[in-house]
Amino acid sequence: MSTLGINRITPSMITEYENCPRLFYYRSFLGLKLPQSQVHFVFGNAIHLAIGNVYEQMDTKDFWKYAKISVAKKVFLKEFTIDALDKNDKNYNNELTYPTEEIRLKKFEEMRDDGLAIIKSFWEKKEELLNVHDINPVEFELIVKIPIIHPLTKEPLEVPMSGRIDSLNYDGGIIEMKTSKVKYHETDTRNLPQALSYVLIRYLQTGRMPPWLMYIVMRKGLSLNSKNRIQILKYYYEEADVLSFVARIESTLEKIRARQFNVPAIGHPPYCDCEKYRKGLDVN
Repeated sequence: MSTLGINRITPSMITEYENCPRLFYYRSFLGLKLPQSQVHFVFGNAIHLAIGNVYEQMDTKDFWKYAKISVAKKVFLKEFTIDALDKNDKNYNNELTYPTEEIRLKKFEEMRDDGLAIIKSFWEKKEELLNVHDINPVEFELIVKIPIIHPLTKEPLEVPMSGRIDSLNYDGGIIEMKTSKVKYHETDTRNLPQALSYVLIRYLQTGRMPPWLMYIVMRKGLSLNSKNRIQILKYYYEEADVLSFVARIESTLEKIRARQFNVPAIGHPPYCDCEKYRKGLDVN
């Protein structure tokens, strides 16, 4: 840890380093923070709580016979309020995101209605998720910090892994629920550090591979009556996937130890937040 410079590794840190080592340097290595809007985090968290309520209302015998969608919607409305849209939020050009209260209120109403439409779509899909995909989560929001033990050498890596799993199914399957404006890419999603991290965590916790991992992607920004809001991606992993991912983590840690924090020469997006940090630190 004394030479590495970090005391843990997380799925988001791995993703951040792979996308832009310079951003990782600013944000995760140095721990610098810039003011950021929390609206999408609050929105997603409110959706998660509402979906959790859908399963809290589920009865082991009568399923959702006596459940009400209005209860789940109330959970969302309690968590997602206009306060999530900070009056002082600024965009990438350092301009006020909501220059007038009218614009702020209109944006809130759009997001609120979008969230309610997502909950409605999920509510209509819940029986299919149960009967076709056997989705019946029993644990939610699992906060984990665990040593990474190499599957072959049985030696621990230098730092532990931290993460938060959205939910676990009754049979041990991993369920990740995401809100997104775009569809997830089927192949790319399987290899995301987040997906592989949660498979690794469960492997380390239980000593065996989880039966599957599923992403339930809830689409934002569609028409309120859209029938295509829910995307299901289900993956099956083998121990070879875990072994390969541990090697990927080891490689990332060694690059961090070597202080390889340069901006990628190819494929680096001009809108990367590393530019915000660079400008913020560019002082006389």
